[in-house]
Amino acid sequence: MPVAEAIELVASTTSRYPRPDELLSVRHRPPAGTWSPTEYLWHVVDVLRFGMERLWMIEIVPGSTVPSWDENELAAFRHYSELSPAVGERALAEVAAAWRPVAEAARPEAAIDHPEYGTLNAADVIRRNAHDVLHHLRDIELQLG
Repeated sequence: MPVAEAIELVASTTSRYPRPDELLSVRHRPPAGTWSPTEYLWHVVDVLRFGMERLWMIEIVPGSTVPSWDENELAAFRHYSELSPAVGERALAEVAAAWRPVAEAARPEAAIDHPEYGTLNAADVIRRNAHDVLHHLRDIELQLG
């Protein structure tokens, strides 16, 4: 996916995701190892926040190493299951709006090191964020039917 297309996809995330009342329409807990729609929403918020921080690292301290993070540990720490989908909708809109200019200003070839993924350049981070936006939207849609 071209970087500009990935940026546009992330920037339009809020319009793609279901409204909070739709997220709450799932009344049964998903199978073990699967998050609820609200939990996926909050995960995407955090993915974009971390993505923005990684893009800043690439800009400010190129060649540095960013730490890995465990999404399940973060979900448990932040209590995704107890967070409001209405606030999540607002958080997603805010982070997507803040993420866009950072991604647009990033030099696609500038890079950082990641302990699991090796060298990541800005284009990789942008595309990974776009992938997560779409992948987790699909996870939510599967649960909403």
